[in-house]
Amino acid sequence: ELPNIKKLYNMYKDKGFKIIGISLDKDQQKHLDFIKEKGMGWDLSYSGKGWFDDTVKLYNVSSIPSIWLVDRQGVLRFFDIHGDELTKRVQELLGVTEKTAK
Repeated sequence: ELPNIKKLYNMYKDKGFKIIGISLDKDQQKHLDFIKEKGMGWDLSYSGKGWFDDTVKLYNVSSIPSIWLVDRQGVLRFFDIHGDELTKRVQELLGVTEKTAK
């Protein structure tokens, strides 16, 4: 899913699309190397606690990637969507059509 997420981020970051990632790595250097290797330009939280991360426990995350789309008012609108459905829903929340996205 990472290539799709990167594509969406690059297309819509200037239109208000933001990503906050939570790393489940326990090794900080592996975490940093992965970010650099994959060219991830968004914010990533790292605690080193893996699956025991406070945010993971708070929101009962049970798989990765766990994708949550939150609107500008802070309301969770879509959960656990991927691929074309993710693209469609991001465009919907940003008020973008495929024609204006290009």
